[in-house]
Amino acid sequence: MTGAFAQLGSVAEFINGAAFRPDDWGDSGVQIIRIQNLTDPTKPFNRTERAVPKRVRVQPGDLLVSWSATLGVFEWVGPEEALLNQHIFRVLPDDRKIDKRYLRHALEGALIDMRRHLHGATMQHVNRGEFLGTELFLPSLTEQQRIAEILDRARALRAQRHTAVAQLDPLIQAVFVDLFRDKNHVGVESLGEHLLLITSGGRGWAEFCAPSGSRFVRSFDVQMNRIGNEDIAFVNPPNNAEAARTRVKSGDVLLRARA
Repeated sequence: MTGAFAQLGSVAEFINGAAFRPDDWGDSGVQIIRIQNLTDPTKPFNRTERAVPKRVRVQPGDLLVSWSATLGVFEWVGPEEALLNQHIFRVLPDDRKIDKRYLRHALEGALIDMRRHLHGATMQHVNRGEFLGTELFLPSLTEQQRIAEILDRARALRAQRHTAVAQLDPLIQAVFVDLFRDKNHVGVESLGEHLLLITSGGRGWAEFCAPSGSRFVRSFDVQMNRIGNEDIAFVNPPNNAEAARTRVKSGDVLLRARA
């Protein structure tokens, strides 16, 4: 593969957004793109009537790079023009030198490389000069398009795999519960928000029994897909390792193998 190395700043223009103040915000006007709107599409947009230069007016399809606090590469998919907030670059590629899709992958790689240039312990940000000086390999435009197509397919496959893995969790839980329900030898229950204590046997808990306090789940209370409520016990637990170890947290599942 033939080509040459070039700096990011030589193949695209990087325009920083405007510094909008809270008193610029309103309920009417043009949308302002903030980092939170890129990372979470459900976040509401601020709007403004303030006049800003054309350079920070983002068009659908524009590449955007957030370079402070949250680092990422995005494509503006909004159906309308929007205004760019500070700490985000609007990226205008030189179409004579670089394919836009190839540039997007190159930018993602550059941000990974720039992690060694992060500044600030609590507010991390990229140094503009170092970022624009990042070198990338630049083959012909035809070859860039071919590479970008392969990388786009890989991205889509990765997204599909992530979705499939996420769907496996509830499937595995359902199969697990169903298997043990058929064999009728394990009690399973999701405890939700209950704050309970559980013990597998006598560990000196009798002295902490009380008419009220924390719910005390004994082994025989763990029944088939439920916690038995026929004979509820309570304790005032001591502040020790055993009490901490046996406290049930939100979302925990209890299993009891029957003898």
